[in-house]
Amino acid sequence: MHLRLLHGVADGEPWFGRWSYRFVRGSFNLTHHAYLKALHALRSTPLQNLTLALVHLPLLLSRYQPFSPSPLQTLSDLFKLLLDLHSKLPENSFSSSENCLSSPENGFPAPATACRWSAKRLEMATCVIIEALNQAKNRWVSRQEVRDSARAYVGDTGLLDFVLKALGNQVIGDRVIRRVLNPVTKVLEYRLEDLCRNPFSGPENYISGVKMAHSQISRSQVAKDLAYLYKNVLRDNGRNSGFPATGIHLPAIKEAVRAVLDAKHLVKDYEAATDRGGSSHEGAMVRVLCSVSLENGDISADGEISGARVSAESVVIPAEFVSIPARASVGDLKRELESAFGEIYFGLRGIFVAEVVGARASDPVGRMVKSGHEVVARGRVPGGSVWCEGKREKGGVVDCLCGAREEDGERMVCCDVCEVWQHARCSRVDGDDVIPTIFLCTRCEQDLVVLPTSL
Repeated sequence: MHLRLLHGVADGEPWFGRWSYRFVRGSFNLTHHAYLKALHALRSTPLQNLTLALVHLPLLLSRYQPFSPSPLQTLSDLFKLLLDLHSKLPENSFSSSENCLSSPENGFPAPATACRWSAKRLEMATCVIIEALNQAKNRWVSRQEVRDSARAYVGDTGLLDFVLKALGNQVIGDRVIRRVLNPVTKVLEYRLEDLCRNPFSGPENYISGVKMAHSQISRSQVAKDLAYLYKNVLRDNGRNSGFPATGIHLPAIKEAVRAVLDAKHLVKDYEAATDRGGSSHEGAMVRVLCSVSLENGDISADGEISGARVSAESVVIPAEFVSIPARASVGDLKRELESAFGEIYFGLRGIFVAEVVGARASDPVGRMVKSGHEVVARGRVPGGSVWCEGKREKGGVVDCLCGAREEDGERMVCCDVCEVWQHARCSRVDGDDVIPTIFLCTRCEQDLVVLPTSL
Protein backbone atom coordinates (compact mmCIF):
# COMPACT_ATOMS: atom_id res chain seq x y z
CA MET A 1 0.00 0.00 0.00
CA HIS A 2 1.22 3.50 -0.83
CA LEU A 3 1.54 5.38 2.46
CA ARG A 4 1.14 8.80 0.85
CA LEU A 5 -2.26 7.66 -0.46
CA LEU A 6 -3.36 5.79 2.67
CA HIS A 7 -2.41 8.54 5.12
CA GLY A 8 -3.50 11.22 2.68
CA VAL A 9 -7.06 9.90 2.77
CA ALA A 10 -6.99 9.34 6.53
CA ASP A 11 -5.16 12.44 7.77
CA GLY A 12 -5.16 14.87 4.87
CA GLU A 13 -1.36 14.87 4.64
CA PRO A 14 1.35 12.47 3.47
CA TRP A 15 2.91 9.93 5.80
CA PHE A 16 5.97 12.16 6.14
CA GLY A 17 3.68 14.89 7.43
CA ARG A 18 4.27 13.66 10.98
CA TRP A 19 7.82 14.95 10.53
CA SER A 20 6.53 18.27 9.11
CA TYR A 21 7.18 17.47 5.45
CA ARG A 22 4.82 19.27 3.09
CA PHE A 23 3.92 19.06 -0.58
CA VAL A 24 6.03 21.34 -2.75
CA ARG A 25 5.43 20.08 -6.28
CA GLY A 26 4.24 16.96 -8.01
CA SER A 27 5.19 14.90 -10.99
CA PHE A 28 3.38 15.42 -14.29
CA ASN A 29 3.00 19.16 -13.56
CA LEU A 30 0.75 18.50 -10.54
CA THR A 31 0.03 21.75 -8.70
CA HIS A 32 -0.60 22.27 -4.99
CA HIS A 33 -4.19 23.28 -5.68
CA ALA A 34 -4.84 20.12 -7.71
CA TYR A 35 -3.26 18.00 -4.96
CA LEU A 36 -5.48 19.50 -2.24
CA LYS A 37 -8.55 19.16 -4.46
CA ALA A 38 -7.80 15.46 -5.06
CA LEU A 39 -7.32 14.83 -1.34
CA HIS A 40 -10.60 16.55 -0.52
CA ALA A 41 -12.47 14.53 -3.17
CA LEU A 42 -11.23 11.24 -1.73
CA ARG A 43 -11.59 12.11 1.95
CA SER A 44 -15.13 13.44 1.58
CA THR A 45 -16.47 10.48 -0.44
CA PRO A 46 -19.64 9.34 1.41
CA LEU A 47 -19.58 5.71 2.52
CA GLN A 48 -23.25 5.36 1.62
CA ASN A 49 -22.27 5.80 -2.04
CA LEU A 50 -20.15 2.64 -1.77
CA THR A 51 -22.52 0.32 0.07
CA LEU A 52 -24.10 -0.99 -3.13
CA ALA A 53 -20.74 -1.51 -4.76
CA LEU A 54 -18.93 -3.17 -1.84
CA VAL A 55 -20.90 -6.08 -0.45
CA HIS A 56 -18.77 -6.27 2.72
CA LEU A 57 -18.92 -2.58 3.59
CA PRO A 58 -22.07 -2.86 5.78
CA LEU A 59 -20.31 -5.57 7.79
CA LEU A 60 -17.21 -3.41 8.22
CA LEU A 61 -19.28 -0.42 9.34
CA SER A 62 -21.15 -2.60 11.80
CA ARG A 63 -17.87 -4.03 13.10
CA TYR A 64 -16.05 -0.73 13.63
CA GLN A 65 -18.81 1.76 14.47
CA PRO A 66 -18.58 0.84 18.19
CA PHE A 67 -15.06 2.26 18.28
CA SER A 68 -16.11 5.68 17.03
CA PRO A 69 -18.10 8.15 19.19
CA SER A 70 -19.40 9.76 16.00
CA PRO A 71 -20.97 8.15 12.92
CA LEU A 72 -18.62 6.84 10.24
CA GLN A 73 -19.78 8.79 7.20
CA THR A 74 -16.82 9.36 4.86
CA LEU A 75 -13.79 7.45 3.61
CA SER A 76 -11.61 9.65 5.79
CA ASP A 77 -13.57 8.66 8.93
CA LEU A 78 -13.19 4.95 8.25
CA PHE A 79 -9.54 4.92 7.15
CA LYS A 80 -8.47 7.15 10.06
CA LEU A 81 -10.23 4.87 12.56
CA LEU A 82 -8.69 1.71 11.09
CA LEU A 83 -5.17 3.17 11.12
CA ASP A 84 -5.63 4.31 14.71
CA LEU A 85 -6.85 0.87 15.80
CA HIS A 86 -4.03 -0.88 13.96
CA SER A 87 -1.45 1.25 15.76
CA LYS A 88 -2.96 0.67 19.21
CA LEU A 89 -3.87 -3.03 19.15
CA PRO A 90 -1.06 -5.40 20.22
CA GLU A 91 0.60 -7.47 17.50
CA ASN A 92 -0.33 -10.78 19.13
CA SER A 93 -3.97 -9.85 19.63
CA PHE A 94 -6.65 -12.13 18.26
CA SER A 95 -10.43 -12.05 18.14
CA SER A 96 -12.76 -14.68 19.46
CA SER A 97 -14.35 -15.01 16.02
CA GLU A 98 -11.20 -15.35 13.90
CA ASN A 99 -11.54 -19.13 13.86
CA CYS A 100 -15.05 -18.77 12.47
CA LEU A 101 -15.13 -15.94 9.96
CA SER A 102 -18.15 -14.82 8.02
CA SER A 103 -18.57 -16.49 4.68
CA PRO A 104 -18.69 -13.94 1.81
CA GLU A 105 -21.38 -15.91 0.05
CA ASN A 106 -24.13 -16.16 2.62
CA GLY A 107 -22.95 -14.39 5.78
CA PHE A 108 -23.05 -17.56 7.91
CA PRO A 109 -20.03 -18.65 9.90
CA ALA A 110 -17.65 -20.73 7.82
CA PRO A 111 -15.41 -23.29 9.53
CA ALA A 112 -11.68 -22.70 9.71
CA THR A 113 -9.05 -25.39 10.13
CA ALA A 114 -9.44 -25.28 13.92
CA CYS A 115 -13.22 -25.84 13.74
CA ARG A 116 -14.48 -29.43 14.15
CA TRP A 117 -18.00 -28.76 12.86
CA SER A 118 -18.99 -28.74 9.23
CA ALA A 119 -20.33 -25.68 7.44
CA LYS A 120 -23.78 -27.26 7.28
CA ARG A 121 -23.99 -27.77 11.05
CA LEU A 122 -22.70 -24.26 11.71
CA GLU A 123 -25.31 -22.82 9.38
CA MET A 124 -28.06 -24.83 11.04
CA ALA A 125 -27.04 -23.69 14.53
CA THR A 126 -26.83 -20.09 13.34
CA CYS A 127 -30.34 -20.26 11.86
CA VAL A 128 -31.70 -21.64 15.15
CA ILE A 129 -30.06 -18.86 17.18
CA ILE A 130 -31.32 -16.21 14.74
CA GLU A 131 -34.85 -17.56 15.04
CA ALA A 132 -34.59 -17.47 18.84
CA LEU A 133 -33.50 -13.83 18.69
CA ASN A 134 -36.23 -13.08 16.17
CA GLN A 135 -38.83 -14.38 18.62
CA ALA A 136 -37.56 -11.88 21.18
CA LYS A 137 -38.96 -9.07 18.99
CA ASN A 138 -36.11 -6.55 19.24
CA ARG A 139 -35.56 -7.26 22.94
CA TRP A 140 -32.14 -7.77 24.53
CA VAL A 141 -31.84 -11.45 25.48
CA SER A 142 -29.26 -12.96 27.80
CA ARG A 143 -26.80 -15.53 26.47
CA GLN A 144 -28.25 -18.24 28.68
CA GLU A 145 -31.78 -17.54 27.46
CA VAL A 146 -30.69 -17.77 23.83
CA ARG A 147 -28.78 -21.00 24.58
CA ASP A 148 -31.74 -22.61 26.35
CA SER A 149 -34.12 -21.70 23.53
CA ALA A 150 -31.77 -23.09 20.87
CA ARG A 151 -31.18 -26.37 22.76
CA ALA A 152 -34.71 -27.44 21.87
CA TYR A 153 -33.47 -27.90 18.30
CA VAL A 154 -29.69 -28.36 18.68
CA GLY A 155 -28.55 -30.76 21.37
CA ASP A 156 -24.82 -30.12 20.93
CA THR A 157 -24.12 -27.44 23.55
CA GLY A 158 -20.51 -27.19 22.41
CA LEU A 159 -21.69 -26.20 18.93
CA LEU A 160 -24.09 -23.60 20.37
CA ASP A 161 -21.36 -22.11 22.57
CA PHE A 162 -19.00 -21.94 19.59
CA VAL A 163 -21.53 -20.12 17.39
CA LEU A 164 -22.63 -17.76 20.19
CA LYS A 165 -19.00 -16.87 20.79
CA ALA A 166 -18.52 -16.08 17.10
CA LEU A 167 -21.78 -14.19 16.66
CA GLY A 168 -21.40 -10.63 17.76
CA ASN A 169 -21.59 -7.58 15.53
CA GLN A 170 -22.11 -10.02 12.64
CA VAL A 171 -24.22 -9.21 9.58
CA ILE A 172 -26.61 -11.96 8.55
CA GLY A 173 -28.54 -11.04 5.41
CA ASP A 174 -30.11 -7.61 5.96
CA ARG A 175 -29.85 -7.77 9.77
CA VAL A 176 -27.07 -7.62 12.33
CA ILE A 177 -26.65 -9.57 15.56
CA ARG A 178 -25.60 -7.22 18.36
CA ARG A 179 -23.83 -8.41 21.50
CA VAL A 180 -23.12 -6.20 24.54
CA LEU A 181 -22.17 -6.67 28.15
CA ASN A 182 -24.94 -5.54 30.47
CA PRO A 183 -23.23 -3.02 32.80
CA VAL A 184 -25.57 -3.93 35.68
CA THR A 185 -25.82 -7.73 35.55
CA LYS A 186 -22.42 -8.27 33.86
CA VAL A 187 -24.10 -10.78 31.54
CA LEU A 188 -23.72 -10.95 27.76
CA GLU A 189 -26.91 -10.00 25.92
CA TYR A 190 -27.89 -10.38 22.27
CA ARG A 191 -30.36 -8.60 20.01
CA LEU A 192 -31.28 -8.92 16.32
CA GLU A 193 -31.60 -5.56 14.56
CA ASP A 194 -32.17 -4.21 11.09
CA LEU A 195 -28.91 -3.26 9.40
CA CYS A 196 -30.12 0.27 8.66
CA ARG A 197 -30.47 1.12 12.34
CA ASN A 198 -27.76 2.92 14.28
CA PRO A 199 -27.70 1.41 17.79
CA PHE A 200 -24.68 3.47 18.82
CA SER A 201 -26.26 6.88 18.77
CA GLY A 202 -26.17 7.35 22.54
CA PRO A 203 -23.23 7.35 24.96
CA GLU A 204 -24.50 4.29 26.86
CA ASN A 205 -24.68 2.20 23.70
CA TYR A 206 -21.30 3.51 22.59
CA ILE A 207 -19.59 2.45 25.84
CA SER A 208 -21.21 -0.99 25.75
CA GLY A 209 -20.33 -1.33 22.08
CA VAL A 210 -16.67 -0.59 22.75
CA LYS A 211 -16.52 -3.25 25.46
CA MET A 212 -18.12 -5.75 23.11
CA ALA A 213 -15.99 -4.79 20.12
CA HIS A 214 -12.68 -5.18 21.95
CA SER A 215 -13.43 -8.91 22.30
CA GLN A 216 -14.19 -9.17 18.59
CA ILE A 217 -11.43 -7.15 16.87
CA SER A 218 -7.80 -8.12 16.39
CA ARG A 219 -4.85 -6.34 14.81
CA SER A 220 -4.70 -8.87 12.00
CA GLN A 221 -8.42 -8.42 11.31
CA VAL A 222 -7.98 -4.64 11.11
CA ALA A 223 -5.07 -5.11 8.69
CA LYS A 224 -7.17 -7.39 6.46
CA ASP A 225 -10.08 -4.96 6.42
CA LEU A 226 -7.74 -2.06 5.72
CA ALA A 227 -6.20 -3.92 2.78
CA TYR A 228 -9.67 -4.82 1.48
CA LEU A 229 -10.80 -1.19 1.47
CA TYR A 230 -7.55 0.06 0.00
CA LYS A 231 -7.59 -2.46 -2.83
CA ASN A 232 -11.23 -2.19 -3.78
CA VAL A 233 -11.84 1.52 -3.26
CA LEU A 234 -8.54 3.28 -3.90
CA ARG A 235 -6.42 1.10 -6.14
CA ASP A 236 -8.57 -1.29 -8.18
CA ASN A 237 -11.79 0.69 -8.52
CA GLY A 238 -11.31 1.12 -12.25
CA ARG A 239 -10.79 -2.61 -12.82
CA ASN A 240 -13.09 -4.08 -10.20
CA SER A 241 -16.22 -5.51 -11.77
CA GLY A 242 -17.93 -5.29 -8.38
CA PHE A 243 -18.40 -1.56 -8.87
CA PRO A 244 -21.51 -0.78 -10.89
CA ALA A 245 -21.55 1.89 -13.55
CA THR A 246 -23.90 3.98 -11.44
CA GLY A 247 -23.86 5.04 -7.81
CA ILE A 248 -20.18 5.98 -7.74
CA HIS A 249 -18.25 8.28 -10.05
CA LEU A 250 -15.29 6.03 -10.90
CA PRO A 251 -13.38 8.51 -13.10
CA ALA A 252 -13.32 11.06 -10.26
CA ILE A 253 -11.89 8.56 -7.76
CA LYS A 254 -9.41 7.20 -10.28
CA GLU A 255 -8.10 10.64 -11.21
CA ALA A 256 -7.93 11.76 -7.58
CA VAL A 257 -5.94 8.66 -6.63
CA ARG A 258 -3.52 9.27 -9.49
CA ALA A 259 -3.04 12.89 -8.42
CA VAL A 260 -2.25 11.92 -4.82
CA LEU A 261 0.24 9.27 -5.98
CA ASP A 262 1.92 11.85 -8.22
CA ALA A 263 2.69 14.03 -5.17
CA LYS A 264 6.23 12.73 -4.62
CA HIS A 265 8.25 15.88 -3.99
CA LEU A 266 8.11 17.06 -0.37
CA VAL A 267 10.09 19.62 1.62
CA LYS A 268 10.71 20.03 5.33
CA ASP A 269 8.67 22.80 6.96
CA TYR A 270 10.99 23.73 9.83
CA GLU A 271 8.71 26.48 11.12
CA ALA A 272 5.85 24.00 11.49
CA ALA A 273 8.19 21.52 13.15
CA THR A 274 9.24 24.17 15.69
CA ASP A 275 5.62 25.11 16.43
CA ARG A 276 4.69 21.44 16.87
CA GLY A 277 7.52 20.86 19.32
CA GLY A 278 7.16 23.98 21.46
CA SER A 279 10.09 25.86 22.96
CA SER A 280 13.58 24.46 22.73
CA HIS A 281 14.05 23.81 26.48
CA GLU A 282 10.45 23.23 27.54
CA GLY A 283 10.04 20.54 30.17
CA ALA A 284 13.83 19.97 30.51
CA MET A 285 13.85 18.68 26.93
CA VAL A 286 16.15 20.06 24.25
CA ARG A 287 15.04 20.16 20.61
CA VAL A 288 18.13 19.84 18.46
CA LEU A 289 18.20 20.47 14.72
CA CYS A 290 20.53 17.74 13.49
CA SER A 291 21.94 16.78 10.11
CA VAL A 292 24.16 13.81 9.34
CA SER A 293 27.03 13.75 6.86
CA LEU A 294 27.47 10.27 5.36
CA GLU A 295 31.19 9.65 4.97
CA ASN A 296 33.19 7.06 3.10
CA GLY A 297 35.38 4.75 5.13
CA ASP A 298 35.21 1.68 7.36
CA ILE A 299 33.85 1.52 10.89
CA SER A 300 36.59 0.50 13.33
CA ALA A 301 36.20 -1.50 16.52
CA ASP A 302 36.19 1.63 18.68
CA GLY A 303 33.36 3.16 16.65
CA GLU A 304 35.39 5.55 14.52
CA ILE A 305 35.23 5.93 10.74
CA SER A 306 38.68 5.28 9.37
CA GLY A 307 39.77 7.17 6.28
CA ALA A 308 36.70 9.43 6.41
CA ARG A 309 36.82 13.13 5.66
CA VAL A 310 34.32 15.80 4.70
CA SER A 311 34.54 16.22 0.94
CA ALA A 312 32.49 17.14 -2.08
CA GLU A 313 31.49 13.49 -2.36
CA SER A 314 30.02 13.42 1.17
CA VAL A 315 26.23 13.32 1.30
CA VAL A 316 24.50 15.48 3.93
CA ILE A 317 21.09 14.21 5.01
CA PRO A 318 18.47 16.98 5.45
CA ALA A 319 18.25 18.16 9.05
CA GLU A 320 15.63 16.83 11.46
CA PHE A 321 14.47 17.96 14.89
CA VAL A 322 15.33 15.52 17.67
CA SER A 323 13.99 15.85 21.22
CA ILE A 324 16.28 14.68 24.02
CA PRO A 325 16.57 15.42 27.77
CA ALA A 326 18.85 18.36 28.51
CA ARG A 327 20.88 16.23 30.94
CA ALA A 328 21.53 13.56 28.28
CA SER A 329 25.04 13.15 26.90
CA VAL A 330 26.22 13.55 23.34
CA GLY A 331 26.52 9.77 23.23
CA ASP A 332 22.78 9.54 23.94
CA LEU A 333 22.17 12.09 21.17
CA LYS A 334 24.12 9.92 18.71
CA ARG A 335 21.93 6.92 19.53
CA GLU A 336 18.81 9.06 19.21
CA LEU A 337 19.99 10.23 15.79
CA GLU A 338 20.52 6.65 14.65
CA SER A 339 16.99 5.77 15.73
CA ALA A 340 15.38 8.90 14.24
CA PHE A 341 17.02 8.79 10.82
CA GLY A 342 16.65 5.02 10.61
CA GLU A 343 12.92 5.40 11.23
CA ILE A 344 12.41 8.18 8.70
CA TYR A 345 14.50 6.80 5.83
CA PHE A 346 14.31 3.16 4.84
CA GLY A 347 17.73 3.40 3.18
CA LEU A 348 19.32 4.59 6.45
CA ARG A 349 18.26 1.67 8.61
CA GLY A 350 21.36 0.52 10.41
CA ILE A 351 23.06 3.93 10.16
CA PHE A 352 26.00 4.41 12.52
CA VAL A 353 26.66 7.90 13.90
CA ALA A 354 30.33 8.08 14.80
CA GLU A 355 30.58 11.58 16.23
CA VAL A 356 28.93 14.94 16.67
CA VAL A 357 31.24 17.55 15.21
CA GLY A 358 32.85 19.69 17.89
CA ALA A 359 31.63 17.66 20.88
CA ARG A 360 32.78 14.77 23.03
CA ALA A 361 30.56 11.78 23.79
CA SER A 362 30.48 12.65 27.50
CA ASP A 363 29.44 16.30 27.04
CA PRO A 364 25.88 17.16 28.22
CA VAL A 365 23.58 18.18 25.39
CA GLY A 366 22.01 21.03 27.36
CA ARG A 367 25.34 22.85 27.71
CA MET A 368 26.49 22.19 24.18
CA VAL A 369 23.39 23.22 22.21
CA LYS A 370 22.05 26.73 21.98
CA SER A 371 18.55 27.56 20.86
CA GLY A 372 18.28 27.74 17.07
CA HIS A 373 21.70 26.23 16.41
CA GLU A 374 22.20 23.23 14.16
CA VAL A 375 24.28 20.20 15.07
CA VAL A 376 26.21 18.28 12.42
CA ALA A 377 27.09 14.61 12.93
CA ARG A 378 29.24 12.25 10.90
CA GLY A 379 28.10 8.73 10.18
CA ARG A 380 28.05 5.83 7.79
CA VAL A 381 25.65 3.18 6.57
CA PRO A 382 27.06 -0.38 6.78
CA GLY A 383 27.78 -1.73 3.33
CA GLY A 384 28.09 1.72 1.82
CA SER A 385 25.72 4.61 1.46
CA VAL A 386 22.41 3.86 -0.24
CA TRP A 387 21.46 7.54 -0.30
CA CYS A 388 21.29 9.12 -3.74
CA GLU A 389 20.00 12.37 -5.12
CA GLY A 390 18.21 10.66 -7.98
CA LYS A 391 19.57 12.88 -10.77
CA ARG A 392 19.64 11.51 -14.28
CA GLU A 393 22.22 12.51 -16.81
CA LYS A 394 20.48 13.55 -19.99
CA GLY A 395 20.41 16.49 -22.29
CA GLY A 396 17.69 17.95 -24.40
CA VAL A 397 14.54 19.92 -23.66
CA VAL A 398 11.55 18.75 -21.60
CA ASP A 399 8.24 19.82 -23.12
CA CYS A 400 5.49 17.40 -22.12
CA LEU A 401 1.79 17.42 -22.92
CA CYS A 402 0.97 17.71 -19.21
CA GLY A 403 2.74 21.06 -19.09
CA ALA A 404 5.98 19.92 -17.42
CA ARG A 405 9.05 21.85 -18.54
CA GLU A 406 11.65 20.11 -16.39
CA GLU A 407 12.52 16.57 -15.41
CA ASP A 408 10.70 15.31 -12.32
CA GLY A 409 12.15 11.82 -11.95
CA GLU A 410 9.44 10.01 -13.88
CA ARG A 411 10.04 7.70 -16.82
CA MET A 412 10.56 9.76 -19.97
CA VAL A 413 10.95 9.17 -23.72
CA CYS A 414 12.70 11.23 -26.35
CA CYS A 415 11.25 12.05 -29.75
CA ASP A 416 13.54 10.79 -32.53
CA VAL A 417 12.71 13.82 -34.71
CA CYS A 418 12.74 16.91 -32.47
CA GLU A 419 14.63 15.30 -29.55
CA VAL A 420 12.18 16.73 -27.03
CA TRP A 421 11.62 14.68 -23.85
CA GLN A 422 8.11 13.79 -22.65
CA HIS A 423 6.67 11.58 -19.93
CA ALA A 424 6.17 8.01 -21.07
CA ARG A 425 2.74 7.95 -19.43
CA CYS A 426 1.67 11.13 -21.19
CA SER A 427 2.88 9.63 -24.47
CA ARG A 428 0.66 6.55 -24.09
CA VAL A 429 3.53 4.28 -23.02
CA ASP A 430 2.04 2.80 -19.85
CA GLY A 431 3.79 1.08 -16.99
CA ASP A 432 6.76 -1.02 -18.02
CA ASP A 433 5.76 -1.20 -21.69
CA VAL A 434 8.70 -1.29 -24.07
CA ILE A 435 9.40 2.07 -25.71
CA PRO A 436 9.08 1.84 -29.49
CA THR A 437 12.33 1.67 -31.46
CA ILE A 438 11.28 4.82 -33.29
CA PHE A 439 9.26 7.22 -31.17
CA LEU A 440 7.53 10.34 -32.43
CA CYS A 441 5.90 12.90 -30.18
CA THR A 442 2.36 14.08 -30.91
CA ARG A 443 3.55 17.31 -32.52
CA CYS A 444 5.89 15.53 -34.92
CA GLU A 445 3.22 12.95 -35.75
CA GLN A 446 0.88 15.74 -36.80
CA ASP A 447 3.59 17.52 -38.82
CA LEU A 448 4.83 14.38 -40.53
CA VAL A 449 4.14 14.34 -44.28
CA VAL A 450 4.10 10.93 -45.90
CA LEU A 451 5.77 11.14 -49.30
CA PRO A 452 4.26 9.18 -52.22
CA THR A 453 6.02 5.90 -52.92
CA SER A 454 5.88 6.38 -56.72
CA LEU A 455 5.85 9.28 -59.14
